[in-house]
Amino acid sequence: MQEAHACPTPMAAGTKLFAADSELFKDPSLYRSTIGALQYVTLTRPDISVTACKRVLRYLKGTQFHGLLFRPTASLNVECYTDVDWGGNLDDRRSTSGYCVYLGPNLVQWSSRKQKVVALSSTEVEYRALAQTTTELALLDSLFSEIGVFLNTCPIIWCDNVSAGALASNPVFHARTKHIEIDTHYICDQVLAKKIIVQYVPTKLQIADILTKALSMYNILLTLNVEASENLLCVKLPLCWCFVMLLVNVVCSIELMFAIVLLGSDGIERPFLCKPKDDLRKDARMMEFTAMINRLLAKYPESRRRKLYIRTFAVIPLTEDCGMVEWVPHTRGLRHILQDIYISCGKFDRQKTNPQIKRIYDQCQGKMPEDEMLKTKILPMFPPVFHKWFLTTFSEPAAWFRARVAYAHTTAVWSMVGHIVGLGDRHGENILFDSTTGDCVHVDFSCLFDKGLQLEKPELVPFRLTQNMIDGLGITGYEGIFLKACEITLQVLRTHRETLMSVLETFIHDPLVEWTKSHKSSGVEVQNPHAQRAISNIQARLQGVEVGVGAAPSLPLGVEGQARRLIAEAVSHRNLGKMYIWWMPWF
Repeated sequence: MQEAHACPTPMAAGTKLFAADSELFKDPSLYRSTIGALQYVTLTRPDISVTACKRVLRYLKGTQFHGLLFRPTASLNVECYTDVDWGGNLDDRRSTSGYCVYLGPNLVQWSSRKQKVVALSSTEVEYRALAQTTTELALLDSLFSEIGVFLNTCPIIWCDNVSAGALASNPVFHARTKHIEIDTHYICDQVLAKKIIVQYVPTKLQIADILTKALSMYNILLTLNVEASENLLCVKLPLCWCFVMLLVNVVCSIELMFAIVLLGSDGIERPFLCKPKDDLRKDARMMEFTAMINRLLAKYPESRRRKLYIRTFAVIPLTEDCGMVEWVPHTRGLRHILQDIYISCGKFDRQKTNPQIKRIYDQCQGKMPEDEMLKTKILPMFPPVFHKWFLTTFSEPAAWFRARVAYAHTTAVWSMVGHIVGLGDRHGENILFDSTTGDCVHVDFSCLFDKGLQLEKPELVPFRLTQNMIDGLGITGYEGIFLKACEITLQVLRTHRETLMSVLETFIHDPLVEWTKSHKSSGVEVQNPHAQRAISNIQARLQGVEVGVGAAPSLPLGVEGQARRLIAEAVSHRNLGKMYIWWMPWF
């Protein structure tokens, strides 16, 4: 596992394991020794309480510097979070309960275990967990008394089940719950004696949730209290923000990035991605530009009727080389979606497939045209499968249809807008898709204003419209909804070209924009030939003239002709074959 890729979560969200779902491990001794070692790891890593053996090793590889952070504090307040995954064990339908105890801001005790009996209701199973947690708090209180430590306030137990909390505080309800063992009413005595307080906490803020079930990366951000001590910062924020809930390492990529979840005074959680060594000022300007385009699309009857728009997100530049980007929830990259589908079909192997493709490229270089190599060697390995994501994600027919229409509309708008502003680097990780709406979301705008034309392998396609992107559009391909949305978007952009140019021309004199590797941003206005050329290209495109590497000279085209010309260039095997290999034109 030393060469394995790190993964962001200890277990895939929603996964339910059972005894007969896979073959037995070939080496029982290795399995037992691995599990034994992981039991020691849980002494400082409660986030791996619910996981699968092989995946947790990949997770630990990417989070090896995480651990418990103990802060000096004068607070002697005890708070406990308790939660249950009702009937989560598929073998015997018993429930998994978990709790964690905090002394001040520090996690001092936690547990994750399966209950001994099958519960008949969620109230019953939550109440059993409350009783277990109350017993542990009584033992902890006894320990404090022996060492001469006295708590400032009564311990608080946070539970996300309203019925269980009411049952603990009101004995009148007990007549309706005689099927619950009598010993679980121990918690009621403790509440009446004012030795503990049971209060409600929303499920999204239930920290013990991670001890009972597999969570998504976003939910881990809301619950996890395992921290990378060298990189964490917990701060109070004024005005509209209440506090920073947590900050953890979530992305193992070229640059170390962090996710932060802010809980606002309005009760809404707002996740952000903190990016170091990255100038986000161009991204912020691009979001301002797309917001203006959304306003233009809303004014035009044809686009308003089709609800054409660009999915935007907040970008907050903090300094010249770092900033924060709003985390768009429920989204996943195109490459990851397709890769998982190909793996399930037996068409992709994480260890072997990419090296195999690299060998094909190297062997065919100079021996056959790139388009022939792509068409005969690579594409047959990867038949289009993107339609399967819509079928599995949106199983209800009406939801499937709405999602596919939203996908076609948002992809068309981004394709046209991206072409006009010269947006490049549209590989599979910079194009995301929303699993709740089907929307296409583009991220990372560092390759703006035809910067892709200056790369060692210039980007010849105007936007990404590979075989799988077309497959997601349905049986009509790009000839249906997609083409019409492209034409309408181009019509709006060309109609308001003076407005757009007045905004884009400011980039010529903007000292914040880095146009080339040799030209760094400065504090003075610049007259840069690269900027002038980029603005000239944008103006030409808004007039219907196609410009770029390999673009044949032409007179200004009409809206329909320009849309068809762009689509033809985007799907051309000749252009796709000349793209950088890891742009992955086969995906």
